[in-house]
Amino acid sequence: MPKFDLGTVFSRFFKLVSENIGLFLAIGVIGNIVPAVAITYAMFATLGLSFHGTTDFSQFTSANFGYFGGAGLIIFIMSLVTLSMITEVAILRAVGKTPNLATVLGHGFRNILPIIAISILIFLLLIAGMILLIVPFFFWAICTCVAVPSYVGEPGRGIIGSIKRSFELTKGSRWWLLLIFFVAIVVEMIASSAVGAAMLMITLPGNEAMLMPLQLLNAVFSGFLSLLGSIFISAIYVCLRESKEKLSPENAASVFS
Repeated sequence: MPKFDLGTVFSRFFKLVSENIGLFLAIGVIGNIVPAVAITYAMFATLGLSFHGTTDFSQFTSANFGYFGGAGLIIFIMSLVTLSMITEVAILRAVGKTPNLATVLGHGFRNILPIIAISILIFLLLIAGMILLIVPFFFWAICTCVAVPSYVGEPGRGIIGSIKRSFELTKGSRWWLLLIFFVAIVVEMIASSAVGAAMLMITLPGNEAMLMPLQLLNAVFSGFLSLLGSIFISAIYVCLRESKEKLSPENAASVFS
């Protein structure tokens, strides 16, 4: 039967990317990159923020900070839509079907309200975990990591049922998930540090004209990382679900039929 481990998840991740690179890029542009670039431009151009690191935030009004909060909320909601779309693509691929961008896009936006509700409930669980100190926080985070994909892949379960399903799917695999997320976070930190160092070199004194383009490029990079994160979570969900059904590798995809 399919097993769940580090190699299985990363293998599925790279398989998903290789099979759907064009579709994923289109989804990422719509759901992650365009919102990130547009909001970054608005923050730095419309609000008049300094590109020289000398912005006086004490001069900001509550409305200015409201823009920041609203911008972050938009990016977060769009990342959920992206996760919904990516999960649908991953499931369709698991059963040998060809995804359609317009269809998965429509389903992604249709799922906005329930997946926001799921995220709010998960956030409350994480807050409770923080109150109960660090171990419960990580425990809840791992237990609920595939709640949104569970709603997309098994919509009949509803909002609460999807969270419960995430607990069920992760049971018995949580140490593997802890290792998998640790490796993924380390890789992301290395990539972000490399990009940050390159930007710092380019923006040395005398290159101030590059500050605006670099901020926009950084927004593209952040959107791309968010896209990869959605693909990674979807890969985890597919692997968990296949392993939980205890089917042979040849019939594993039938759990999504």
